[in-house]
Amino acid sequence: MLNRSGGIFKNQPEGMIYTSSHLSCQGLSLKMQKRLRDIGVLESIGKVAMIKKGQKPDIMYAIHAIQQLGLEVHIGAITSYILHRQSHYVFFIPPIKLFSSRNVYLPNWFTNYPWDNNVKFFTTNPGIKL
Repeated sequence: MLNRSGGIFKNQPEGMIYTSSHLSCQGLSLKMQKRLRDIGVLESIGKVAMIKKGQKPDIMYAIHAIQQLGLEVHIGAITSYILHRQSHYVFFIPPIKLFSSRNVYLPNWFTNYPWDNNVKFFTTNPGIKL
C-alpha cells in the first residue's frame, strides 16, 4: 500500500494540502494516513489536513482543499484579479478575501494556520446563491 501512496503524491505541486477525506477517496485508509504521518511522509497541519513533510502549505491549495470538503467558499475582490493575471495595476499584496453564504464556517486547520497573507472571510446574504 505504501507504493500506492507514493503515486498519489508523486506529481502533486509543492504546498498541496490533503484532507483525510480526499485521501480516503483516493484509497488511503485512515490507518495508512496515520502510518504516513508516523514515518514522516506527511505531517499534520490540523485535525484533518496534511501536507508533504518539509513543505509549506500554499494558501490557494488550502482554499481548494476547503472546497473539496464541500464548503462553498469562494475567492473574491482583488484576489480574483490577481489569480487571473489581471493585476498589473495592483502594486501591493492585498488581503485574500474569501466569501461564502451564511452558516458556512472555515475549518480550524485553516483559521489557525499562520498564513503569510492576511485572510479576510465574509459571509453574504443567505438569499443570494453563490
